[in-house]
Amino acid sequence: MTYSRVHNFKGEDMEDLISNGTIGLFKAIKSYRPNKGTKLATFAARCIENEILMFPLVIPRRMWENFAVTESI
Repeated sequence: MTYSRVHNFKGEDMEDLISNGTIGLFKAIKSYRPNKGTKLATFAARCIENEILMFPLVIPRRMWENFAVTESI
């Protein structure tokens, strides 16, 4: 939760950010390889951060249909 407080995620629901962070943690646990020499906490922190940062970029297809280009630049 500290990460989401430091970065200003305007319009994003805190529950969604926590859910995505949890998904990042699960992905970290699944793909962690101790023989690589990295601590699990370090690896998991990066995976959680990446998952949270990617969250606003994922736009559901149903939302795409609501956007339309009406003017050219």
